[in-house]
Parts: sequence; C-alpha cells; structure tokens
Amino acid sequence: MIGFICLFFPAVLSVAMVDAITKRDFCIKQFIYRFCVNTLIINLFCFLIKIFVLGAGAEYIFDLHGNTPPNVAAPYIAMALGAAIVLGLIESLLYKRVGVDLEEDKDEETEEQKEV
Repeated sequence: MIGFICLFFPAVLSVAMVDAITKRDFCIKQFIYRFCVNTLIINLFCFLIKIFVLGAGAEYIFDLHGNTPPNVAAPYIAMALGAAIVLGLIESLLYKRVGVDLEEDKDEETEEQKEV
C-alpha cells in the first residue's frame, strides 16, 4: 500500500494543482490523460535522481513480500511530492501561456476539390 501511495499519489496532487490554479474542471478523460502523463514524468524524475544523484538505483522499492519499507518510502515520497509541485506549477504556467489553435485554409480545400 505504501508503494502504491509513493508511485501514484503525487500525480494526483499535481493534476489537482493545475485544476485549482487554472480554475478549470477537467473532464474524466482529460484527468486520466494528465494523471498518467504526470505519473510517468514524476516517477521518471525520481528514478533518475535515485540513479544518478543518490547512487541508490540498485535498491528495490518493494521487498520480497511486496511491501515498501519506510526507509525507502520516506525519501522517495519527499522527492515525488517536490517533483509533483514543480510539475504542477510548470503545467499551469504553460496552460495559461501556451495555446494551440487549429486553422483550416478554405482556399486549399476548394482548390483540391476543383482538381478532383
């Protein structure tokens, strides 16, 4: 249970932060997409920190019984929560500043139809 919390709870926090900061309610589909991507980004960041900075990449998150010991969970959840907060802030800034607009050119469509 502790391992589940360590791996998935920080992503819920980051999505909730983006939702609160941007003041938009995401539909369930958008929430699931954001949650999955944030989970991947946060855990990748934490694993890379464990490997390259802490030198603890060979340590297991789960023991032989499938439990996560507190001496592994506490540093990991601290890293993951920090990463989730930073990721939530970055996402909300990008959400406010960056927009994607799709634009269709009517002239190209009419030219293509005339050629056919």
